[in-house]
Amino acid sequence: MLPLQSCISSAGKGPGYFSRAKARVRNSGISTFCLRDVENALVAVLAACIAVSMSSVAWAGDPVKGERVFQRCYSCHSVDPNERAKLQGPSLYRVIGRAAGSLAGFEYSDGMKAKAGLVWDAASIAALVADAEAFVPGTRMAMPPLRDADEVADLIAYLAASGAR
Repeated sequence: MLPLQSCISSAGKGPGYFSRAKARVRNSGISTFCLRDVENALVAVLAACIAVSMSSVAWAGDPVKGERVFQRCYSCHSVDPNERAKLQGPSLYRVIGRAAGSLAGFEYSDGMKAKAGLVWDAASIAALVADAEAFVPGTRMAMPPLRDADEVADLIAYLAASGAR
């Protein structure tokens, strides 16, 4: 068994196991620089996995409740793909995964145009509804902040469900 495989398959073997495994690797002629790279890569992968799992857990809201929360947004936005009314805000149909300021036919504020490169996801929507002016300085969006975490999660769940592909 390779030293790295030995380390990976050793979960739960007790305190000090990994430091003993590193000593075995050092004694085997593999450079410690290489070992540090492997350790850093494993830590990065683990951190990414935790972040992804936490983000999906953290935003698990109720889309039915989110429809009620969306009433705060309804005067300016719609999630109806066939909406023909000229609203003050852009359609939020399929907003999650869409680049900010990219909906054809809508005239965005300079602040939103400056957010080029932003792709709407749960975290960016949460930041926007918590404090639109701080998140997008110069935005025309004027709404009271939505800071209740459950309501934010419900709103995001509603937006995700309304534009599910």
